Amino acid sequence: MKVLSLIIILFAFASNSIARDAIRIAYFNVPPHMIFDSTNKKLERSAVYDLIENYIAPKMGVKFEWQQSPSNIPRQLSSLTSETIDASALLVYSPERAKEYIFTREPYIHSNSAIAVLKTNPLQSVMKVEDILGLTIGYAAKTFISPFMRDKRIKLDLISSPTFNRHNFKKLLAGRIDGVYAPDKAGLLMVIKEMSIEDKVRVITLPEKPVNFHIVFSKKNKEMAERFNKAFDELNGRKLYLELLSKYLDISKL
Repeated sequence: MKVLSLIIILFAFASNSIARDAIRIAYFNVPPHMIFDSTNKKLERSAVYDLIENYIAPKMGVKFEWQQSPSNIPRQLSSLTSETIDASALLVYSPERAKEYIFTREPYIHSNSAIAVLKTNPLQSVMKVEDILGLTIGYAAKTFISPFMRDKRIKLDLISSPTFNRHNFKKLLAGRIDGVYAPDKAGLLMVIKEMSIEDKVRVITLPEKPVNFHIVFSKKNKEMAERFNKAFDELNGRKLYLELLSKYLDISKL
């Protein structure tokens, strides 16, 4: 009887350890950072996935359990709040979000914001908000907007989709919008490359400070966030991430 009780206790302890070291992580489809094959319904190799799965997870000694499909940012934030997920793979830092969630100490990339327009558009550069006030610009609903684009005079056409960049480029090519915005220039460049439309569009960097992209944990996962920070520092994570990103696009264009 004592042996049986001991087995039960050890099994329960092992189960709790396994559960504690399995991190449920959400993401949205934003190549080259995260790439989801919608045809075969599976995650592909991508820069963030490679960083976490092949470098961070072994260093931490944990398993990351990736959601079966991408979700939009509002849903991820809600899931972090309700703690039905433990982490999100790609979120932009903001002071408001930092009150509710635990951001990794260092971002894995500083990213420039940008807009893409058709090459037939006379716009060559953006120096001030007035340069784009005549445009309808596509982006994603209920997600981060960099400071330059928060001017209420800017006309944003917002959609709810985990693949918002691709949808917006289709709308741009169809003439339904005049531009595509993202706080992440790399995301725009990658979708342009995937859609083979380099000869049709121009990407213009916006005149503002870069934004920071982080892995984000729910409040209950402070200890896991600290373990992530330690692993990231030991791996020289920011330099490593640029090396991983360079497999997917020319990082000199960022």
